[in-house]
Amino acid sequence: VVEWPGGEPRRIDFDVTPEEFRAVKKGRISVPLGDNPDLAELGGLPWCSIATIHAGGEKLHRIVGPAIKQTTGGALPVLSYFFDQGTGLSEYKREAEKLRKAWGLGPVET
Repeated sequence: VVEWPGGEPRRIDFDVTPEEFRAVKKGRISVPLGDNPDLAELGGLPWCSIATIHAGGEKLHRIVGPAIKQTTGGALPVLSYFFDQGTGLSEYKREAEKLRKAWGLGPVET
């Protein structure tokens, strides 16, 4: 049995509004999930998964955890990101693996 939210990190893609995109790009520490998020998927998202966020033809990556509830609605907590917006997905994957090991977030078998 793997403890929740365990398993291998995943990569997810989703769209946000241009305003939300700008806020995340400037350092917002959560990614809003919009009006109808798939909470079954996002609530059980393994720690240090990678979210690729899209708006208006732009995209960026963030290392995230499972969905949380905020006063404004559901969101993914941003655990880490690079200031260089050109940082590629492969670098995010390496960083996510380092963080999972450092923080002890790998799956726990019982």
